[in-house]
Amino acid sequence: MASHRLRNIILSAAFLCGLAACGGGTQLAGGGIGGTGISQGPITGFGSIWVNGVEFDTAHVAISKDGTAIHPVSQPDLQNYLKIGMVVTVDGSINSDGVSGTANTVTYSKELQGPISAISLPDSTLSVLGQTVIVDSLTKIETGTTSASISDLKVNDVVEVSGFPTANGAIRATYIETKQPGANSECALKGTIDAINNTLLTIGSQAVDIHGTAPNFTPNRGDFVEIKGQCTGGQFNANSMELGSRSLGTANADKAELKGYVAKVNSAAEFVINAQRVQINDITKFNGGLATDIKPGLMLEVEGSLVNGTLIAAKISFEDELELEGTVASIDAATTKTMTLDSYPTISISFNILTELEGASSFLNIGQGDLVKVRGHTLDPSSCSTSPPCVLATQLTVENVSSDSSSGSGSSSSSGGSSSSGGSSGGSNTSSYVVLQDHIAGISGHTITTALGVTVDIASITNFSGEDVSDVVSFFESAEVGDLVNVTGTQTNGIVTWDSIELNP
Repeated sequence: MASHRLRNIILSAAFLCGLAACGGGTQLAGGGIGGTGISQGPITGFGSIWVNGVEFDTAHVAISKDGTAIHPVSQPDLQNYLKIGMVVTVDGSINSDGVSGTANTVTYSKELQGPISAISLPDSTLSVLGQTVIVDSLTKIETGTTSASISDLKVNDVVEVSGFPTANGAIRATYIETKQPGANSECALKGTIDAINNTLLTIGSQAVDIHGTAPNFTPNRGDFVEIKGQCTGGQFNANSMELGSRSLGTANADKAELKGYVAKVNSAAEFVINAQRVQINDITKFNGGLATDIKPGLMLEVEGSLVNGTLIAAKISFEDELELEGTVASIDAATTKTMTLDSYPTISISFNILTELEGASSFLNIGQGDLVKVRGHTLDPSSCSTSPPCVLATQLTVENVSSDSSSGSGSSSSSGGSSSSGGSSGGSNTSSYVVLQDHIAGISGHTITTALGVTVDIASITNFSGEDVSDVVSFFESAEVGDLVNVTGTQTNGIVTWDSIELNP
């Protein structure tokens, strides 16, 4: 079983070796010389403004917010217009250190605004203007000037949403703010036109009447548009409509950074985030995953350079970094849509219609004893249907079906157990392969505790890897709280024996 991870590494190496040929002469990303830069992602801090790990000096910045120019803006005044969690595009320069730069312009445009029509706490989702909005532990929610959670929101609340579109059309929210409701509430929506009939068009399941607009283009099915108007009595009446794009919006930049969901994979050397083409080459570095893991539905952060409108990736980081692999101990696919793995009995894994499923035609076909791989992120504790920690699976892969799996039943249970290593048994007396990828929350002696509460005793580990890591001594010299680790091992009769660990600072 330990050869499983080695198999993936070999596949990844083979994948990368062929990229130069696949890419048809792909240009290499520019390296660390400073110069023009563009960065798109959520704001993570102020002082100046932090986006994608870069602090941009905003002393002379011009702001565009929802199409309105705001200039000049002093640094103390910046937070009156922009908030942590808002997805912005910063155009300017990024210094050679890669963590500082100067912003010339900061552009923000909300993803949508409108009344909440439904709330699902088990799925941690909202419905707004026919769009599904995913809320997780990283979503910044404000009601007035007060921080809130999804449980504080109510049907008919008018909300502004900023975030990322997912591969299946939902929006993973990074920022939600409640607005004062009114008889004619302002509404806004971005999306691709699915259907159009005279002055009535449809985006997702939302119908929009555009007879009050005067666009300078003829709208067609497949156009990506930004629409603003009023919501009255359940009707969305538009007063403006513009063609839009989710790409970085410039042809060339020495440094470019982008965060978002993989929308599609065009070839072994190219994929699309939002509407931005990204190319990989044989010097692209990866953090939190392998090249072969890139599939629609995963969130990535890409750093590189823009060449003729294409982002040439120098580094790709997997944002849905949590990875759990093991055999299913219990699953309820019909009601609660949750499961546990025998190696991690205290972690509740949720899945829903937004989860990318591979290896099975339905969640109902997953049964106890199946070997599964889960990628995902933690849920807001208020959204957990069980006691935290809770993980929402963004991707769930069934890798091996047990011969005694209760296929088709949609539910099974396990008595569980415990062990000092953090693993437990689902009643099985056979060995099973386990993988854990998580951030270090604590280090004590020769053990580490991860953010999900799993304790890993590394005494049995013989394979150490990562930057400047080759043995147990170098591991503990290099490891810090917050670092990402990937641990593999084998569970036998409820006891996990860890055999390899990789450190990704």
